[in-house]
Amino acid sequence: MLMKLHGLDHYLLSIRLFGSPDNFDTQYTERLHIEFAKDAYRATNRKDEFAQMTLWLERREKVERHTAFIRWRLTGESSQIPGPASQQSLILSRLPEPHRRQCPPREDRGTMLSTLLMTKHPSVKGVPIARLVQDYGATIFRVALARFVVQYRHPTWSRRQVEHAATAVYLTFNSVPVYHKARFLLTDIHGFQTGANASDITDTVHARPTRTGKYRQVVPARFDTVLINCGNGDVTGVTGYCVGQVRVIFEIPSRAVRDLFPDVVPPKHLAYVEWFTPFQQPHPEHGMYKVSRDVDRSGSRIASIIELRRIRRSCHLFPSFGPTAPRDWSSSNVLERSPYFWVNPFSDRFICFQFVRRSPQIQVDFPDDSCTLDTHDPMASHAKDVLLIGFGAVGAVYSLILKRSGLARVTVVARGNYEAVNANGMEFRSRKYGNIQGWRPDRRMPSS
Repeated sequence: MLMKLHGLDHYLLSIRLFGSPDNFDTQYTERLHIEFAKDAYRATNRKDEFAQMTLWLERREKVERHTAFIRWRLTGESSQIPGPASQQSLILSRLPEPHRRQCPPREDRGTMLSTLLMTKHPSVKGVPIARLVQDYGATIFRVALARFVVQYRHPTWSRRQVEHAATAVYLTFNSVPVYHKARFLLTDIHGFQTGANASDITDTVHARPTRTGKYRQVVPARFDTVLINCGNGDVTGVTGYCVGQVRVIFEIPSRAVRDLFPDVVPPKHLAYVEWFTPFQQPHPEHGMYKVSRDVDRSGSRIASIIELRRIRRSCHLFPSFGPTAPRDWSSSNVLERSPYFWVNPFSDRFICFQFVRRSPQIQVDFPDDSCTLDTHDPMASHAKDVLLIGFGAVGAVYSLILKRSGLARVTVVARGNYEAVNANGMEFRSRKYGNIQGWRPDRRMPSS
């Protein structure tokens, strides 16, 4: 609670400097409380806990530092995860066959802004291609793989050349190793990784068919949608990105790699994806992008095989319901039944950074600790409607700050204290904000 109250001193200046705190809540500080207090307490015997908690945290830090040192000695790299360019050069420098040419340059394959983490062994060692078609929905797996092989070896060929050469590709295998999930370390807006340990993984992409659960219940299939770097995607913005649904995450069997890629560095992890339409203009009100399934002239879904490292992260799609939501739609079948979707840019701060637009410059005069908003700032042009859920101590102070700024009309949803606040208002006794009697926000609503 102290961290929440202390943060109130900084929110007003931060909002004026950097814009509205989208997707921010006080769970960030709560996470530190869990890691440094709750987890440490659970490791004790509940007797003389402070000394044991301190020792446990100290040993944990030493283990992490030693892990980083071992990683540095084994790889010759720093504890930070190397970028795509250093990873590629490291792999090529260790190739046993120096005559192999490098795969297409990084600038042609797009900047990979997320770090891929995969398990050492696949989820299923060998899934027949016929099952990929039937259970995973990879209907044109053989054709897509043949096209990928040709395009990977000859990245400058035209589509017509690729189609013609793909007919001559012969697959000497009938099953492939399959992974049911892939994990990514995401990169924030400033280019720093969230962490180098497995415990710091922040995003997971699932691709697994229907299965029987622990108690013999049927668990629906899950094929996540992802944001894919098509070659020229940047840190922010949607230019160069497309949405796709991952159907299969797999590897080419080792016995067939030399036959399919005799003269290039072979790819490691691949993904069969079904594409959605490219991004157009965002909605003028909520700013979300509308997409739908990308189909050919016959109405069949367009799909292809890509390198798994091209995936930036997972993304969440809202179905476009229309006036009413069909009753037969559920979380397990809505991707198959809804014709249109909205790409959700508010699911977490990483994808919010991806879709964010730069706000106008704000001039700050630090000597007298005052801020001047640019005249083009939408917050200064007219008041915004702000809804606060909860009207306790923190919610009341928030509403007071917003109302005093003159930039917001505040609506508050009060829970247990609605009757008292509606009748008598809120009383403040503060050195910073003064003594205020009977203060009320613009609108007050009960929670039920």
